[in-house]
Amino acid sequence: MGKKLSPVTLEHHFTTFLHTYTPTRSKKGEVLEDNLDCPLVELELIQKIGERSSGGPGRREPIYAFRVEEKPEISAELFAYCLNDFWDHQYAQEKTLAFRLITVEAGSPGQVFKLPEQAIRDRLESIERDSKGVFAFQESAAHQQVIRAKAPDEKDLLERIYSVQRRNS
Repeated sequence: MGKKLSPVTLEHHFTTFLHTYTPTRSKKGEVLEDNLDCPLVELELIQKIGERSSGGPGRREPIYAFRVEEKPEISAELFAYCLNDFWDHQYAQEKTLAFRLITVEAGSPGQVFKLPEQAIRDRLESIERDSKGVFAFQESAAHQQVIRAKAPDEKDLLERIYSVQRRNS
């Protein structure tokens, strides 16, 4: 925005961002049950993987990394909704999307959820059934793509996410 921010302000902004994805911990490193953490914490997209020296003697800072693996907690319904949202915002006029776009494009479900390529492929192989025919995955030697077979009802896609959660609760 053209403004220079102080290192303290940047650190506060980064800490706030980080706590939308990581649980708040006490000084002893325990997760605090009484804290109201952001719901994104439950997805465990970012994890603490270690510590390193920071500045002066005895000062340590945490090291974080994205959790890049299959995430069964992301339902097929949520994946389909996010695919549709990505499609609408990035490629609204397209009838098909290449597999590569769904895996690596900024804002794609593969990048948002940090899913490995094989996990995305597995989800796409069942997306026609999971989306009740809204999407279909086509794979040939030359092309791997998803087709939006019919106009999706965004409200219906969203309702499916919550109905699955109610059944599992």
